[in-house]
Amino acid sequence: MVYLALTLMTFVSLAGLAIDGSNSFAKYRELQTAADAAALAGARVLALDQSSTQVDSEVQTIATLNGADSATSAIVNDNHNVAVTVQRDVSTYFAKMIGFQTIPVSAQAEAGFVPNTQPPPSIFPMTVECDCVEQNQTIQISAPIKSFCVDNVTEHNNGAVFSLWLSSLDPLENDPYGARSYFQTVDDSGRMVENEDGTATLSYTVKNAYGDGFNVIANLSDRQAKQPTGSPKFGPVITDATNWYYYKTLSGTLKGLAGTRYAGSVINISRRGPAFQVGVGADYHEASWYGGAGWLDLTTVRQPSTGVRFPSNSNQADINVRLPDCTELDQAASTETTTSCEFQWLDWDAGSASQSELANNMQDLSNSGAHQVGDWVSLGVDSNGGVSLQVQNTFHNWLGLPFTIPLYTGDISESNQVQICGFAQMVVNSYDLDYGINNMSVQFQPAVMRSETLGDEMAADYGVRDVVLVR
Repeated sequence: MVYLALTLMTFVSLAGLAIDGSNSFAKYRELQTAADAAALAGARVLALDQSSTQVDSEVQTIATLNGADSATSAIVNDNHNVAVTVQRDVSTYFAKMIGFQTIPVSAQAEAGFVPNTQPPPSIFPMTVECDCVEQNQTIQISAPIKSFCVDNVTEHNNGAVFSLWLSSLDPLENDPYGARSYFQTVDDSGRMVENEDGTATLSYTVKNAYGDGFNVIANLSDRQAKQPTGSPKFGPVITDATNWYYYKTLSGTLKGLAGTRYAGSVINISRRGPAFQVGVGADYHEASWYGGAGWLDLTTVRQPSTGVRFPSNSNQADINVRLPDCTELDQAASTETTTSCEFQWLDWDAGSASQSELANNMQDLSNSGAHQVGDWVSLGVDSNGGVSLQVQNTFHNWLGLPFTIPLYTGDISESNQVQICGFAQMVVNSYDLDYGINNMSVQFQPAVMRSETLGDEMAADYGVRDVVLVR
C-alpha cells in the first residue's frame, strides 16, 4: 500500500500523458486540416489578384470555421504562395491534476498557384494567339463608332429618378408608379456602344429603392435617320424630333441580380410600339438632354429562385436613359486597342464545321472534351464571314459572363489546326458578329480552376491558375 501510494502520482501522470497526448494529437490532425483549408483558400484569393488584406481575411475565416482559435498568414514565394500557421488550446483531462489546464497545439500549411495546363473539359470554341493576351487586358478588335455612358432620367410628372420602369412586375407593388417600379443605374459601367453596321448594344445594371434589380442587355439594330411608322414617341415636354435617329429592332434580356429577390430570373424584352429613339430630348422626359427611350414587351423565361412570381407577360415597361458621350473615356480606359489580333472559331471533332455545330458547342461546353498545352485543335467556320442567327443568339447568352478559351501559338497548319500554348478566361463586353468574329471588345481576367493533371510541361501564366498545397 505504501509503494502503491508512492507510485500513484506517477501512474496518474503517465495516464494523463497517454490520454491527453492522444487527444492533443487528434486535435492536431483536425488543426492540420484547418491549416490546409485556410492556405488553399488564401492562395485562391491571391490567385485572383486580391490584396493581402483580403487574403488574410479569408485565411482567418476558413481557419476559424475549421476549429482554430487563431491564424496568421504570410505571402511568400514571390507573391505566389500563402503560408499559414493556426493555433488552438486543447483542454486536458488528467493533466489538470499536475497543473496543465490546456495544451497548445499548432499546425502549418502552405499553398500556392501555378499555371493551369489542363482546365476541366468545358472550353469555349474560340481561340486567339498567345501574344495577344495579358492578364486584365482589354482588346478592342474593331472600335465602335460611338460609346455612350448610361445615366438616369427624371420623370416629368412625379420627379422620380430612373432608367428602367417595370410596372405590375413585382407582386408586392400595386401602384404602377410605386417605388418598386422605378429602377436606377447603380454603377458607372453602363454603356451603349454603337457600331458602323447600324447595330448597338445597351447594357447596364439597375436596382429599385428596395435593392432588387436586374442586369439589362438590349440589342439594337436597323439604325436609320428616317422616322419609322409609329415613331417617334413624344413626351409631354418634348415635341421636337429634329436630328433624332431610330433603331427599328430591339431584343434582349433582364437577368435578376444575385443576392436580391429577383435572383435567378430571366425576362426576354422586345420592342413595343415606336422604334427605340436616340437624340436630344429622345429620353421622353427631358427636353435638353441627349438620351434614348423605348417601350418594351416582357416575357418571363425563368422565375426568380427566391419564390417571387412574375407575370408571364407584360407590356408595361420602358427604357429611358440619358446618354452622355463616353467614347474618349472608353478609349482611354482600354489597355490596348489593336487590329493585329484575330480570333478564330474552333471545331472539336475535326470534321466538317457547321454553324449549328458551333452553336451547340457554345451552348454545351462539355463538347470540347479535355485539352492540355501542346494539343492540336481544328479551326471551325470561317472567322471572316458572318454567322447564323442561331450562333448569334447563343453567343449573346455569354455576353458579360466569363468563359475559358484555349490560346494558340505558331502558324495554322496545312490541316487547318493550331497548337495550344495556354488557356485564358475571357469576358465579352460588346460584339457584332454580322461581319465576322473580330468585331468585339473583350477582357481577359484571372481565374482559378482545378486541372485534371498538371504534368511536367508548364504553360505560360495567362491568368488561369491551379491552386495546390505545397506543404
